Amino acid sequence: MGGKDGRHRGPGLRSRGRRLGRPPVAETRWRTRPRPASARARTTGARPGSGRTARAPRARYATRGRRSPTGRPSRPSWYATPSRRSIGPPDAGSSTPTPPHGASRGSPSSSGSPPPTNRRPRHERRGRSPPPRGRRRRPGGATRHVRQERAILRRGARGGSRVRATIFHRPGQVSVEERATRQPAPGELRLRIAAAALCASDVRVYRGEKYALPGVVPGHELAGVVDAVGEGVDDYAAGDRVVICPIIACGRCRFCARGRRNRCASRRTLGYDLDGGFAEQMTVPRELLELGHVLRVPPSLPLEVAAIAEPVACTLNSLDLLGVRPGSSLAILGAGPMGLLHLLIGRASGAAPIVVSEPVAERREIARRWGADIVVDPESEDLEASVRAQTDGYGADAVAVSVGVARLATQALQIASRQGVVNLFAGFPPGATIPLDLNALHYAEIVLSGSQNATTEQYRRAVALLSALPQVSELITHRYGIEQAPEAYASRLQLSGLKSLVEFPGVDGR
Repeated sequence: MGGKDGRHRGPGLRSRGRRLGRPPVAETRWRTRPRPASARARTTGARPGSGRTARAPRARYATRGRRSPTGRPSRPSWYATPSRRSIGPPDAGSSTPTPPHGASRGSPSSSGSPPPTNRRPRHERRGRSPPPRGRRRRPGGATRHVRQERAILRRGARGGSRVRATIFHRPGQVSVEERATRQPAPGELRLRIAAAALCASDVRVYRGEKYALPGVVPGHELAGVVDAVGEGVDDYAAGDRVVICPIIACGRCRFCARGRRNRCASRRTLGYDLDGGFAEQMTVPRELLELGHVLRVPPSLPLEVAAIAEPVACTLNSLDLLGVRPGSSLAILGAGPMGLLHLLIGRASGAAPIVVSEPVAERREIARRWGADIVVDPESEDLEASVRAQTDGYGADAVAVSVGVARLATQALQIASRQGVVNLFAGFPPGATIPLDLNALHYAEIVLSGSQNATTEQYRRAVALLSALPQVSELITHRYGIEQAPEAYASRLQLSGLKSLVEFPGVDGR
């Protein structure tokens, strides 16, 4: 019978004897010379009266092609010499008793023979602390997938180049450091990043309101040029201009089966769980290619604008949930980058009238220029009265809350029409709550929902739509090089401008 190490095990110790429930027979006919004491298997005792027999423990350096400390090929424990194989009860005429239960390894046997000489454990020989027992996750450590990816990165970086990348360390701390690059593994490709935009979710991570893995490269809104492809990648070639849907889904759960990969139970996202686009280069994982989440960009669309594909796809998901169609009245609370995208795409979808509420004068002016029918300053005007005046007293058919301020959710319910839909598009601080009149929802049949990210199909629609929305480029008000990337966080925290972009000149070739 063959063992796991590929050697013939014979009919004895590990096979026939144990399977039949009786003490295995010591087989010694294959043994030709004694093993040195330093590599010899030691015996362990059995509890007296337990009915169990003593067994020979597996050799320390057995199997898997490793060699013993003496330099000779290792052998499994069943290949021990007869003098050391204390298996089964001793013969009646034998003067050598079974070692007592609890005898420590390396302690003298009851026969008085000296203990075998053993090398110290590896961690002691190397001056290290002993390894932890069990499968413990290090406090604050990376997930298994991230540890594997970083190990691949370290192995592939030997002799490779170095790139500059923005690293998220903890809330309130990001820095620009060097990272090693590697050649893409089979099924992967590598991008030279042309542009990556800072999202409001990135700002929430910076504030500590949302989790991201310490040490990760942020940036899930990105566009770039294929730099190298791994073995087996036939659909892409160096020089292709692409954008990324940053979601890695399992492809098997019921949400994935329905095409809602953004709701996958085991979802991972670039910029939070895996390295994103705030770096000169990025390796695209094999799973993203298999899911079809690498999308080509039309030649006429600049990559700095294509980087906005992710927020455009999220806005399409929101408007689809709200049921916006030609003639629908739409109210938008907040005229930041996402609120303005709701305005722009809602107007292109035929929504009318559109009411925008925004306290910042600069943003109110942009909303008027982009086609809002009514723009309200909520600090000095009555929002509910303005909405009902524009909708013949009914209220808005659809209400999008694009700012993560809890009190705005209460306002949204007040201005919604009967059978209207309210979507909490923005994320809120942890533990945010509002007082809710349940009868107001019940008798008015108001639908209250939320939306987060988008489907693959909505990403494809977003890439196609960007070419027809030239105003989108006006969202980009701040541009930074990679060395100034931490300043992009500061500008968003101060509500300065609209969209901040980290760009890498020359990559797009324009």
